[in-house]
Amino acid sequence: MRIRLFIILTAIPLLSLLALNSAGSRQESAWRNAVASNPAGAADQQSRARTLEDFCAAPDVPPAMDGICTARAGIEILRQLAIWTLALSLLFPLVVYAAGRIAQKSRELLLDVFSPGLKISILAVSLLLVIQAVLLIGAIYYAGTSSSGRIHGRLILLIGATAIAAVSQIIAASRGVVRQARAVVMGKLIRRSTQPRLYDFIEDTARRIGTEAPRNVVIGLDPSFFVTEADVQCFDGEVHGRTLYVSAPLCRILTLEELKAVLAHELAHFHGEDTRFSLRFYPIYRGCIDSLEAASTVGEGSWFRSLLLMPALNMLAFFLECFSAAEKKISRERELAADAVAANVAGGRTFAIALVKVVIFSLLWQRLLEALYAALQKEMAEIDGKPELQDLVLSNVSTLFGDFARSHATPELLRGLDQVSIPHPTDSHPPLATRLEAVGVRLADIGPEALNADPPVPASSLIAHMDRIEGWLTQALQASMLNLPMDAAGEMVEPQPVPSEALPSGDPPRSEASSAPGAASAPMRRRQIQVCPSCGVRVLPMADGSCPSCRRAMES
Repeated sequence: MRIRLFIILTAIPLLSLLALNSAGSRQESAWRNAVASNPAGAADQQSRARTLEDFCAAPDVPPAMDGICTARAGIEILRQLAIWTLALSLLFPLVVYAAGRIAQKSRELLLDVFSPGLKISILAVSLLLVIQAVLLIGAIYYAGTSSSGRIHGRLILLIGATAIAAVSQIIAASRGVVRQARAVVMGKLIRRSTQPRLYDFIEDTARRIGTEAPRNVVIGLDPSFFVTEADVQCFDGEVHGRTLYVSAPLCRILTLEELKAVLAHELAHFHGEDTRFSLRFYPIYRGCIDSLEAASTVGEGSWFRSLLLMPALNMLAFFLECFSAAEKKISRERELAADAVAANVAGGRTFAIALVKVVIFSLLWQRLLEALYAALQKEMAEIDGKPELQDLVLSNVSTLFGDFARSHATPELLRGLDQVSIPHPTDSHPPLATRLEAVGVRLADIGPEALNADPPVPASSLIAHMDRIEGWLTQALQASMLNLPMDAAGEMVEPQPVPSEALPSGDPPRSEASSAPGAASAPMRRRQIQVCPSCGVRVLPMADGSCPSCRRAMES
C-alpha cells in the first residue's frame, strides 16, 4: 500500500518534470537556431550567452526573441513547482503515518490529532488537485507547442474542469465534517411506567458497576445491544441523552443472567466515558469518509478523471487507514475493559456464553430476514396492472426467530466463529477469539451452552406486553421492506397504486431502515402460518408451496 501510494503521488510531478525538461531542451535548440538567423548584434549576444537562461536575463533581448524567453520563464516556474510538489508528495505519507502512530497512545491524542489532521489533509488534497492540474496543463501545453506547435485545447479544458469539480465536491463535503452524531433505529421507546421490571433490572446492573443508568431504553428487532449518547431517532421520535438499545429477538434466547452480562458490558461504556468519546470522534471520522466518497464520485464514468483523481483519493484513503489503526487499537482496549467489567458482574463463563450467543444468533437473524424478504416478494402481485400486497406474512418475527434459532442452532455454526466481530452503529469490536481469551474462556468449552436457544426463563420475561411490542415492530419491519406506510395502530396500509420503483428488488435490506406512520386504510387479508414438517419452523409457505426457510415442499 505504501509503495503504491508513493508511486501514485509522485507520478504526475515526475511525468510533468520529464515533459517540461524535454520542452526546455527543444527551446534551447529553437533559440540557437533563431539567434543564428538574426542580425549580427543578436549573434554577438548569442556568442556571449551560454544558455537560453543567460540570454533571456540580458537587458537588451531583441523583441523577436520575447516569445522564446516568456516560454522559457513559464517552463522554469512549472519545473520548480513540480520539484516542490514531488518533495511534498513524498513528505505527506510520512507525516500522516507519524501522526497516526502518535494518536494510538490515547483517546485524547486521537481526538487532538485527528480533527486538525483531517482539515489539513482536506486542504492538502484540494491544493494537490489544483497543482497537479496546473502541472498537467502546463506540461501538455509546452510539450505540444515546442514539438509540433499544436495546443491541445480540449484536453486542457477537460483537466481544468475535472480539477475544479473535484475540489468543489471535497470542500462541500468538508463543511459537514464536524456534525452532531445521530443514530437511526427501527425501535420503540419504552418507559419506566410501563416496564418497571426491565428498568429495575437495568438500574440494578448500573449500580453494580458504578455508573448512571441510561435515560432512554429503546427496544427493536436488530440482533444487537448498544449504548450511545448520540441522538437516536426511533418510531416515537428523537430521544436525547444516554440511550440503551435492547434487542427483542435476542431477549428470547438469553437467560436473565446472560442479559445482565450483556447489559453490564454496555453500561461499562458509560462508566469509561466511551460513549462520550464516540460522540466526539465518530462524526469527524464519518466526515473523512464522506470527503473521500465525494471526491471518488467525480471520477465515476471516466478513466481519465479517475486517473487525475487517483493521487488525491489515495492521500485521503491513507490518512483514514492510519487513523483507523489508532481507532481500532483504542476501541479494542475499551471493549476488553468493558468485557472485564461484565465478567466481574456476571462471571466470565456467563458473559462468554452471552457473547457467543449474540454472535451466533445475529448471523441466524440475517438468514431469517432474507427468508422473510423472499416471502414478502412473493406476496407482491399485479392486479389490473397495479402492484398489490396479497397477504401479511407473519405477525411476530421474534417468536418465529425463536423457533428458527432452536431448529438451526447446530455445532456447524461454531466453525470459524472466532474471527467474527459484533457490528455496532459507531464503534468497532475486536474478534470474538480475542474477547474470549481475555476473560479466560475457550469457545470449545462453552459451545453447547451457547447453542441453547430455549432457556427456561428467558430475558424477555422482564418485558411486559412483549408480544404486542414485537407485533408492532414486525409490522414495521415488513412495511419497511415493501416501502409501505403504517397507520397509527401499527397496521400496514393496503397499498394503493404503488410506483414500480417501490417494489422490492436487489439484495434484502438490513433491518436498520425505519418506516414513518401514515394514514389508516382498510384491513389487510391474512393467511395462516404453518409449521414446516421438515425444519419445524413456523412460516408462511411460499407461492409454490415450499418453506422459505429450508426450501422444501410443505403440505397445505
